[in-house]
Amino acid sequence: MPFPARRARLRALALTSIRAMPRGAALGQPSGTHTEIAMDATAKQAFVGQYQLRPNFVLTITLEGNQLYAQATGQSRAAIFPEGPPQFFLKVADAQLTFELGPDRRATSVTMHQHGRERLTKRIK
Repeated sequence: MPFPARRARLRALALTSIRAMPRGAALGQPSGTHTEIAMDATAKQAFVGQYQLRPNFVLTITLEGNQLYAQATGQSRAAIFPEGPPQFFLKVADAQLTFELGPDRRATSVTMHQHGRERLTKRIK
């Protein structure tokens, strides 16, 4: 995808993500200010998979019981918590994940929001 088209897509995704967040919430806010919502394991299954940013960088989302975890290549696994159907946050770091859902309601990509940066990763498995 050409750079201007990718930039426009990221901007649109970011705006969509911000509109979908609870009133007063903001991407990149301190992890202690997020509010976890209830979500059953069946709904969480839609986010499980592997998402690739670069050839040697994969974000793996797993589900154990009713808890989702995110683990990036070479990093520790961290629990992620839902604050809206496509938005999740970490409690161990100031980071959020916004998933894009396909027509089948399964995640097709995830945008990682951390340190004022956004990284779009496409689902590979």
